[in-house]
Amino acid sequence: MHDGITDPSSAWDCGFVSGLVCGEGNFTIAIPKVRSCRLGYHVRPVFQVELSVVDELLIRQLLAFFGFGSVSYCSRIRSANESATIRWSVTAMADCRSIESFFLANPLIGAKGRAFEIWRRCLSIIQQNKHTSTEGFLEIVSLREEINQNSRPRNFRNRAHLEASPLPVLKARLLKVWTVDEKELVARYIELGGNRAKLIQKLGRSEASVATQITRQRKTQT
Repeated sequence: MHDGITDPSSAWDCGFVSGLVCGEGNFTIAIPKVRSCRLGYHVRPVFQVELSVVDELLIRQLLAFFGFGSVSYCSRIRSANESATIRWSVTAMADCRSIESFFLANPLIGAKGRAFEIWRRCLSIIQQNKHTSTEGFLEIVSLREEINQNSRPRNFRNRAHLEASPLPVLKARLLKVWTVDEKELVARYIELGGNRAKLIQKLGRSEASVATQITRQRKTQT
C-alpha cells in the first residue's frame, strides 16, 4: 500500500497528482468587482482541487506536497446524494507560477490539459501587468470562456455580460479601447510637450487613463 503523496521528487507521486487534477482539478480566472481597481474588476488566477470530505486526508496531503495554498470546507450540496466537500485553493501569483512549472514537467491530458494551456496564457498577461489595460483585461475575459467547465457559478462574468452591464462609473474605462488616433495624440504630446489638461480634455478620458498610456508609450520608446 502506498503511503500517500509525500515526495515531490517521486515520479509516482507526481504522476498521481497529475492524474488527480485531470479528474478533479479546476483552472480559472476570478474577476470579482472591486471599484478601487482601474477597470472596476480585480483579475486573479485560481487553481483548485475539490473532493468529498471523506477524502480530506488527500486534500491535506496536496497542501503538504506543494507547500502552499489554503484548505477550506464547502458546505453547499448540489444534489440530494452529494456530500459536503473540501477544497485546496491556490491564488497567489507566485504560487500559481509554481503550479504552472509543475504541470509543465508533469503534463495534463484531455480537457484539463487544454484548460491549463489557456490558464497559462492568462498568467502571462497578468505577469506582464497587461491585465490592467482594457485590451489585456478583455483578452483574459475571452480566454477564460474557452476553459472547459461543466458548470459555472450564476455570477460568472463573460465578455457579453461585462459589455452589456459594466459598472456605470467605469463604463468608458472598460469599453473604450485606445484607438490609433488617440495613441498618436499621446505620442505627439510626449515628443513635443504641451498642456496635459488640454490633452485629457481632447481625449475625453480620465487623468489616470491618460497617465497610464503616457507611461506605457514612454516605456516602449526606451
